[in-house]
Amino acid sequence: MGDGSSEPRARALWIRGPRGGMRSGRAELPRLDLEGVFAQYGKRLYRCKGMLFFDGVREPTAVQCVGAHVECERMAADAVEAQVAAERRSRLIFIGRTRGIEQVLEGGFAAL
Repeated sequence: MGDGSSEPRARALWIRGPRGGMRSGRAELPRLDLEGVFAQYGKRLYRCKGMLFFDGVREPTAVQCVGAHVECERMAADAVEAQVAAERRSRLIFIGRTRGIEQVLEGGFAAL
């Protein structure tokens, strides 16, 4: 997979989950190990941010990652645009040199 150093510039990789929320009703991210991803690919990933929706949980969860620091925070349900709240589709964006590690990032997200 290399270290991504041949990739000339940073780019964004958008990953979107299924509509209606992810299967896990827990606030933890059981299969999407963001800390592990940043520990392994931290030199290539500058940051990650997004919004996660879980089945059985009305409020969305905001996610931000910089380096190995991962922060998750529940948001007020009315703090999200009506269309986004109705769709309940989780989304993450990884910013950095993502070429060559897309499958790792997408695979962890799809497992949720």
